[in-house]
Amino acid sequence: MSLNGPMKTVADAKVSIDVDEADMSVLEESLSLTQELTNALSAKLYAVSTSNASAIKSINPLMTKINRLKLQQKNFQDTFKLVESIKDYAQDISKLDKSIKTFGSLQSAPQITNYCQIIDKYQSIQSDLESRKLNDFEGLKKGLDNSIRDAEVTLKFEFINGLKLLSKRLKNNDNTYTQDENDIISRLKIIYGYMKRSRNKNLLDTLIKERADFNLSTLRSLNLDPPALVKDQTYYYDGDKHDKYFIKFAKTLQSLLYGEPHFLSKFFDDFNQVNQLLFEVLSSSLELFVKQFNSLSSFVEIHKSSYNSMYFEIDHGLSLVLGAFKRLSLLIPRQIEDLEAVSLSQCQSVFSEMFKYIDQRYSDMVVGESVNETLNNTFMSLISRTNKFSVFHEYQLKAIAKMSNGSWLPQSKPPGFQEIKGASSDPSYLLSVFYGDVIEYNLLQLERKYRSKMNDEDLGILLLFNLDGLQNLLDNSGQLKQVLGRNGLQRLDKLKKKSMEKATVEWTRMTTKLMQASTRQGDSFNLSPKELGKLIDEFNKTFEENFKKMQNKKLPPFFKKQLNQDINKMLVPAYRVFYTNFTNGSSKSVAKHFKYDINGLQNKIASLG
Repeated sequence: MSLNGPMKTVADAKVSIDVDEADMSVLEESLSLTQELTNALSAKLYAVSTSNASAIKSINPLMTKINRLKLQQKNFQDTFKLVESIKDYAQDISKLDKSIKTFGSLQSAPQITNYCQIIDKYQSIQSDLESRKLNDFEGLKKGLDNSIRDAEVTLKFEFINGLKLLSKRLKNNDNTYTQDENDIISRLKIIYGYMKRSRNKNLLDTLIKERADFNLSTLRSLNLDPPALVKDQTYYYDGDKHDKYFIKFAKTLQSLLYGEPHFLSKFFDDFNQVNQLLFEVLSSSLELFVKQFNSLSSFVEIHKSSYNSMYFEIDHGLSLVLGAFKRLSLLIPRQIEDLEAVSLSQCQSVFSEMFKYIDQRYSDMVVGESVNETLNNTFMSLISRTNKFSVFHEYQLKAIAKMSNGSWLPQSKPPGFQEIKGASSDPSYLLSVFYGDVIEYNLLQLERKYRSKMNDEDLGILLLFNLDGLQNLLDNSGQLKQVLGRNGLQRLDKLKKKSMEKATVEWTRMTTKLMQASTRQGDSFNLSPKELGKLIDEFNKTFEENFKKMQNKKLPPFFKKQLNQDINKMLVPAYRVFYTNFTNGSSKSVAKHFKYDINGLQNKIASLG
């Protein structure tokens, strides 16, 4: 049998090689051929002994057989040497198999190093077999290939497990690297380097996939869904009280953005490579972020009247992520960058929508024929909405900073609305003006709704009632008061003053008549004694009527006291001049008409409070 021809062996397909079986296979084939040649030679010798003629004829074939027998004897000797060599390789592989099975999990750098050395020995045997052209021993080759493959799979498995363990530990301790975490990284780096350098197998894709899966699963575990829809038509979203919506989601992504470069830098020294890998690792997480942004924005768009304030939370979440990219000096991905303009537009639209909503609420409000001066549900509901809206005032600064003063106001405004003109672009100032606009717009729409149903005095008292409700809210909720600031509160005081003027309009008319009657032309007054007497009688009657009306009104304590003070400041000085002028000796016919002296009038007015 020639060694140049293919040699088949019966070998175990498993990692362990059956040496005796390989030995017997080769020997049986050689012995069989030798037996065949020996039998043929015996037959020819017998023929020679029985027939001389036959011997002569058979001599040449006989020599051929003898030469073949000599060659087979040489092959037989070579076969024994080959069997011994294969047996040695099989024994070496068997020892390595037993040695590698002694490893449990690879928990230390020395263990991993020793494990890799065994793989190198496997590789050395494989290289010898290839150089000696012994790859035809399929059982031996297959077993060796399996051993190498299993060892590589084990290393990859340990690499993946190490990544998972490291990710879990970092998640639980806020990305803090202790000695334990650094030990895990050392083990991972040994495996990564060995597989790339010695096995020509790059685990980079595995690293990227494992980190990408971890980051994505971290975000998905937040279970971000739109809020449960509240069916109350007056409901208005006032913030994420349970830290479960978009800001929480964005903060988590922000944390991943800050933590991942530090993680990757433990493996790679090249800063540019780390940045490139960062985008690959976080690509799926950023896609989920965009998806959640669009999903929540669509929810708000459908339910604007109740949830448009959520736009500011969405925008703040986006700002957190954009800020992380800028802080890390990273190029902002296009799909994230494009969201900024969308988000700004969404937020800015909310400011003008506030006035449209106010218009709609008053349009839907029905005013009956019988009107009582009390808190108006629509006005107070809108004030409550305004207060809830102010919860987001810190987030609103960014959006309003890019708006011009008054750009949120509708073209048509209620009568008496005083638009604040100012060139300041300070966001806090603009926000104060906006909230002042909302309050004044709301109050004047209330006034317009009731103007045809009430006289000025009653309308003023209605406005005072509701301004008192607003004041109570401001006193109990510091945030709206804070947003209004000094300028906004001064504007509110002006609204109170105007409402007070309406509420005291009858008292103002009385005061005006007294002042006109007290005016002299030369040495005499404008009115005759008879006309003055009639004027005083009318004053007394009107005073009593207005006093009783005011006395019967259930005014808020603050405004009742304020009304008392305003009437006193306005009417008493005019009455003092009038009374003094017409109670001297020359005007007795006029003086007898007076019902109250100056102190009496003051005391009467004081009794209102």
